[in-house]
Amino acid sequence: MVLEIDYTARVLENQGVPVRFKVLDEDGEPVYDSDGEPKIEIRHIKMTSRIMMRIEQAFSGYTVKVQEPEMKVSHVLDLDPEDGKEYVTPKTVPTGHMALREQVFYGAAALEAMSEREPATAVVKALAIMLGESETWVADRMFYAEQEIYMASMSICIQVAQGVDPTKAAMLLEGSIVALNHARDAADLGVEIQAREQDALVETIEEAVAMMTKIKAEEVGIPGSDGSESGPANSDDPTKNSST
Repeated sequence: MVLEIDYTARVLENQGVPVRFKVLDEDGEPVYDSDGEPKIEIRHIKMTSRIMMRIEQAFSGYTVKVQEPEMKVSHVLDLDPEDGKEYVTPKTVPTGHMALREQVFYGAAALEAMSEREPATAVVKALAIMLGESETWVADRMFYAEQEIYMASMSICIQVAQGVDPTKAAMLLEGSIVALNHARDAADLGVEIQAREQDALVETIEEAVAMMTKIKAEEVGIPGSDGSESGPANSDDPTKNSST
């Protein structure tokens, strides 16, 4: 994606962080231009006290299950180094098993926790609050492959609201988007190379199978296996090997 969107500090500070969405027709289908590219609508998102309050209310209480070593209290016999007397002390030690524990998140930490585990849901819910649109509106129009860019844009919103210099925020956002696009291009190239290698492997296997089939056919004397219509001459038949 080319950085055709205005990410200048002035825009970030006054209008908010620009994010792009698909334009849909009356039937809810994407609209394309003459080059076959989807038409884009630019919306701006900002983080205000009211929006942060609504995000906290929507995300707080997000619960995840964390797997961790199970612990127990064990009474261990120790030796006093000064008088040499033995004494028993309670210690927390692992049982050797794993246990599931529920961890509850609140506020911005809940948004971050959901973003790590359910990125699509987190992005849609947060953007719907920031834009004042329904979650369906956002889900239908967002570019699924750009979830990380949406998350980076929301992170910049929070930083600007917390007093980060808009100029530095703008540079950070552009750098993040460029890095994300390069990573995606590299992944696409890797998939393309893997597909080519797989095609080459399949072709090699097919050639090997064809060669083995030909060799086997020549061994049993199947007609036509040597390239002729009648196959190789039968040396055991004196009528075919004798001259008239």
